[in-house]
Amino acid sequence: MNIKFKSMNCYRRSLRHDDRILLWGSVAVTAIMACYTGVFWYALLGVPIVVSLVWVCRPNVLWLRIIHGLILGVFWLISMVCSGQWLKYYLVEIYKVPTNSMEQTIIPGDRVLVCKWIYGARQFTGEGIERLWGLRAIERGDIVVFNSPEENGDTEGTTESASWEGANTQNIRYHTPYVKRCVALPGDVVEIREQELRVNGAVQEAPSTAMFRYRFSFSDSRSMTQAAEWVERNLLIAPKRLPPEAMLETFLTRQEADSVSMLPG
Repeated sequence: MNIKFKSMNCYRRSLRHDDRILLWGSVAVTAIMACYTGVFWYALLGVPIVVSLVWVCRPNVLWLRIIHGLILGVFWLISMVCSGQWLKYYLVEIYKVPTNSMEQTIIPGDRVLVCKWIYGARQFTGEGIERLWGLRAIERGDIVVFNSPEENGDTEGTTESASWEGANTQNIRYHTPYVKRCVALPGDVVEIREQELRVNGAVQEAPSTAMFRYRFSFSDSRSMTQAAEWVERNLLIAPKRLPPEAMLETFLTRQEADSVSMLPG
């Protein structure tokens, strides 16, 4: 079917097998995007693909070719940008870790890829936050990324329950993200007793890579210096030196701490 409008030369082309696969694949993907989020305008993101596959326009005038190319390019650009934002908000997002709180599992400067679809992505609506469908719930031992519930005094002067409820609003998406390991679930009783983590009264065994802060005392500064050099050389960790007290302070695993405690001095 040909359509002629002034100098426009548009026609519907015959689709090959590969074209049909791409056409129905794009329709299916955008339909899934719309159904998953409940935002049905996401289905329109596949329009540039459908139009480019089904219809061909070859204007006979140069300026019409330029306008046609610009319009088609703008539609493709909008579709790609919105698709990228959809992936970021609902599927995956990359975070850079600035601190050593998760060392050795995650070290400063690492970038972690967060799969939001595992637990279900958050969707911010006018009524608050909605959790979309996910594969499973959070379990103990999972490494998760979350936004700080309080930041810059957002909930200062409120009770603890009101603080969490008030912080769990639209603004929480702009709060600092944290990467931590989940040790307890809602309803659990958490306590630290005798330097041990207990959940519902049961002692939780720390992973072998878990690091703790240790302070080592030495008889003199020379022994402290030798120990610090040994730690830097063998463990690739720069301990904090406290010369007046001839002490070293650093984060180590329990196995590494046992090795340091056996050093002379």
